[in-house]
Amino acid sequence: TSAEFVLIGVVGDDIQHNGFTVIATADISYLRWGTDYLLGWEKALPAPVGHDQARETDLSSWWGILATARTMAPLVTFFRERLDSRTCYIADQFQFSDDMIVGRQITTDGQRNGSFAMRTDDLTRVDFGGSYEGGLKRMLDSI
Repeated sequence: TSAEFVLIGVVGDDIQHNGFTVIATADISYLRWGTDYLLGWEKALPAPVGHDQARETDLSSWWGILATARTMAPLVTFFRERLDSRTCYIADQFQFSDDMIVGRQITTDGQRNGSFAMRTDDLTRVDFGGSYEGGLKRMLDSI
C-alpha cells in the first residue's frame, strides 16, 4: 500500500489465489473486512503464490506498477472505470510515458487485434497474474 495505490491479492470463488489488482486509492469507495465469511476464507487459503514477488511491487506510480507487472505476468488488463466501467483493455506488450499507455491489444477470444492508447490519468486499475490473463495467454500460445 502507498498513499496513492493499493495492491490486492485477488481470491476467486474457489478460494484460490487469482492474481493481483492495483487500484488507485482515490477510486476506493467501500471496503469490508473482519467478517466471519472473510475470516473463513483466510483460513482456507493455501500459501499465496507470488506473494514475495508482489511485496516488491513499486507502488510509487502507475509506471512503477506497470514495470513490476510486466516482470510478474505475461498479460496485463487495464481499466478506466471512471470513463467506461464495462470495458477493459488487455495487452501482452505495452509502453508507457508520463501521460500515455500504448498497448498491443489482446481480444477476449485470445487474438491479437490492433493496438490501443489511453491517458495515464484515466487509468483506475490494473490486473495481472490471474486465471483470466493466464487463459488468454494459453489461447495466444496455441495459435
